[in-house]
Amino acid sequence: MSFSLTSTSTTTRTGYTIRLGATSSTALTTSSFLAPTFTTVFSSNYTPFVGTNLFTFSTPFVWDGSSNIVIETCWDNIASTATESSTATAQTTSFNSVISLIELRLQELQFVELLIHL
Repeated sequence: MSFSLTSTSTTTRTGYTIRLGATSSTALTTSSFLAPTFTTVFSSNYTPFVGTNLFTFSTPFVWDGSSNIVIETCWDNIASTATESSTATAQTTSFNSVISLIELRLQELQFVELLIHL
């Protein structure tokens, strides 16, 4: 899996984790994250860069062939005072396909959920 970043801060994201899950949901809401059974497919420190950022899965994700897929990314830069951001290329969808960011500043935990509607 990859993200094509057009701009980014280059602070290393510690404990960067990507999890995938199957869901019957067809859109995301801003009131809550989806909570399917997730599979952690990537977990490592990660320093983003402009261009194609490729993630090789350490654990395979077994897709059932019909469900939509939720991608959750999370990182933990405890005690960071920096504001981290990245901009990726994307396609417009007719449904809510991204919940952008929830920040808990005390611990600097950051989550992003994306929905792939198949």
